[in-house]
Amino acid sequence: MKQVFFFILFLAAVGALSLCAWISLQSLIQARLLLRIRSLARRSHFPAGPAGPAAMWGILRVVVPLRERGLAGNVWYRRTTQVFQGRRRRRGWETVSDTVQAAVFTVESQGREFRVEEAPTEVQGFRSNTEYSGARLFGVFTRHGDQRVIHRWLPIGPWLTVAGRLEGGKLVKDNKVGLLISPHEPDRAALIEFAKGAAGLLGVTLAVAAGLMAYYSGRWGN
Repeated sequence: MKQVFFFILFLAAVGALSLCAWISLQSLIQARLLLRIRSLARRSHFPAGPAGPAAMWGILRVVVPLRERGLAGNVWYRRTTQVFQGRRRRRGWETVSDTVQAAVFTVESQGREFRVEEAPTEVQGFRSNTEYSGARLFGVFTRHGDQRVIHRWLPIGPWLTVAGRLEGGKLVKDNKVGLLISPHEPDRAALIEFAKGAAGLLGVTLAVAAGLMAYYSGRWGN
């Protein structure tokens, strides 16, 4: 029974590390794609073929704004509702709802307009605010059943960096790149993704090293 438990724990750890490694690699791929946008005169990197990963920095034009009251000035909005679980074995914030809204917009680059109709998989430079209901001292001291709502939003700006997959005149989610939007210029957006990817891979490497050290020290101890 003990061996089965450790085997399940091992599989869970491998799955978590694999997911973390993939997210980190995706960030590095995004950074590489964004760094191909080199000069002020060349604000896009388009695939050579009819479809493929693409990145651009261009003028943002909203086609269909967010319809919810008070959100029309944003290109993206996310609302996450969480409830605090105060039990011993299960203590922490549990997400009970997570909704995302995104405007339909176009990005104009090099005299061409590209339409984005899907919600992005990653957003840089967003703003956030957390509202607590029932929690004391802004969530520092929480009790079972306390609730918080996390608001994240990206205001509409004059320019936007987008990385995804170019299909015709649309930018969509890519299996490797995802769909990234950022208010930052491409170089800064790339630096953010590179830092995230490098930190993630370093964390995975350290976790694997720690696991191997614990395993072999246990064997040697026996």
